[in-house]
Amino acid sequence: MTELQQKLELVRRAWRRMEFLKGLSVLVADAVIVVLALIALDSLYHLPPGLRGLALCGGAVALFTAAFVIFVRPLKRKHDDGEVALHVEGRFPQLKGALLAAVEYEERENESEIEADLVDALVVECLDHAAAIDLAHAIDKKRLVWRAGICALLLAFFLGAVAVKPGFFKRELQRVLAPWGDPPPTKEELVAEERKKEQEQQLEEFLRQASNREVEPLKLTVTPGDAEVERGGRIEIAVQLSRGASQPVLTFSKTEGGWGTLPMNEDPTRPLFYTQMLADVTESLAYRVVVGEDKSPQYRISVYDPGMLKELRVTYHFPDYLNQPPATVSGLDGRVDAMEGTKAEITVVSSSPLKNGTLHMSGGEDIAMGVKGPEAAGTFALTKNGDYGIEVYDIHGKKLPLDRRFTIRVRKDEPPEIDILHPAIDSMVHPMEEIVFAAEVKDDVGLKEIRLHYVYGTEKEEIQKLACGKGEKQKVADFVLELEKRANVLPGDSILFHMEAEDMKGQVAFSDIYQITVRPWESWGFYAGGHHPGAPHPPADPELISIMSTLWNLQTQKDKMPKDEFEKALRKLSRNLEHTGKPGGGQPYKP
Repeated sequence: MTELQQKLELVRRAWRRMEFLKGLSVLVADAVIVVLALIALDSLYHLPPGLRGLALCGGAVALFTAAFVIFVRPLKRKHDDGEVALHVEGRFPQLKGALLAAVEYEERENESEIEADLVDALVVECLDHAAAIDLAHAIDKKRLVWRAGICALLLAFFLGAVAVKPGFFKRELQRVLAPWGDPPPTKEELVAEERKKEQEQQLEEFLRQASNREVEPLKLTVTPGDAEVERGGRIEIAVQLSRGASQPVLTFSKTEGGWGTLPMNEDPTRPLFYTQMLADVTESLAYRVVVGEDKSPQYRISVYDPGMLKELRVTYHFPDYLNQPPATVSGLDGRVDAMEGTKAEITVVSSSPLKNGTLHMSGGEDIAMGVKGPEAAGTFALTKNGDYGIEVYDIHGKKLPLDRRFTIRVRKDEPPEIDILHPAIDSMVHPMEEIVFAAEVKDDVGLKEIRLHYVYGTEKEEIQKLACGKGEKQKVADFVLELEKRANVLPGDSILFHMEAEDMKGQVAFSDIYQITVRPWESWGFYAGGHHPGAPHPPADPELISIMSTLWNLQTQKDKMPKDEFEKALRKLSRNLEHTGKPGGGQPYKP
């Protein structure tokens, strides 16, 4: 064997090894695919042994055919030196056809010595070119690497599946590779088989009972049945069927006569449940639900008018000490204005019967209202200023339009006011004087009694009383003390007095304490002129020191006293000093 033939044999062996490895990888990959396909087919359809055997035979035939096509036949093929040289020339263009020419001329017989020398020279040149390259690289190994990668990927997938579910693949491999017998079932398969049998038995029992049982009558459950709706409102009619049937139809009486029909719509969220809405209901009507030959009972929808506020009454129950009958203020204004201690009864009058009501006080207290027919009433005591709201519902649950709040004004029952008219300051009188005491008394509610308290010298205190008429709020009270009827009246005697006023509530107001001094007898002639009605002598002029003390006291209190009280005190003083210093000029007091 020549050196050139040795090199070609090296390429031929590498080519055969490549063909062998390529065919082996493809055959292994096909085997994995066939096994996985048989396992998938059996797991999906759970094939009997006969079909599993046929499937295994089909897979084996496919593998043998593939082995012959891609493995055996390429290895049996002989590659002569010309094919090998042509293949190498295709891989290495730098040979420039030298290898192919050398092989071709080497196979020919040399007819002359010169031709033999030329062939030898050609071979030497070819060998020189071939020495510069590795002819083993003439074999293309890329296709071998690609097929080997696919084979490795399929093997990795198969081995990973076996690792994840070893029991499953072990059993399936046994069923596929040994189709003549089934492996023993797993625990999961036994449980599933038992469950399947139970379900089949339950189904058979259900079918048996259904075949022996007559069809149940259709039951219609209609809501809301008899109902009430506000005039112009809407109401939804619903029906629940006990079993499947044809579509229900709502029939209802028309205002103009006859009956109307509306198909009822099935609720997709509730099986066998149908609804229909009746809108703008202005007149009462009858209705029923019809399903084929079955009918529900007839029901009635009554139309009502919502309750409206007709009147709002405030009744005042005054405190007992006022001795006044209750007073009622009617209208739509619920403002409350009364004396402290009064109880206010709030009455709501509606156009329809009421269900309940509540008074919401500003302090957070809720007072339940008593209901009787179309009226609701609630009572609260007046203790402080505030406001209140009213929440009332009719028998249909509709709220009456009472959204505003009403004020509560509580008036305080102030004590009476006493204004001493005569004598308004310390003064002097004649021993035979008929002293007249006068006071103007006012009260915001009503006076009960006015009293004069006086003490003559060191004697025991005496009281004169004057009763007031019922509900009298202002009164001028006169009291008389006749000195001539007293024994042993001496000049220099003093009389201390003050007045009290009591109102209907029992509150008592007191005046200041004043002093009257008895003047000597000699002064009678000086004052014999004018006199106060009913008195023989007018009161003496006040002493200068009393006037100065009174004025000074008013001046010091000016900034602390309310303006009206200050002016009132000045008027009292000026009224009593009007005729001071005029002999015989004493004038009657002017209230």
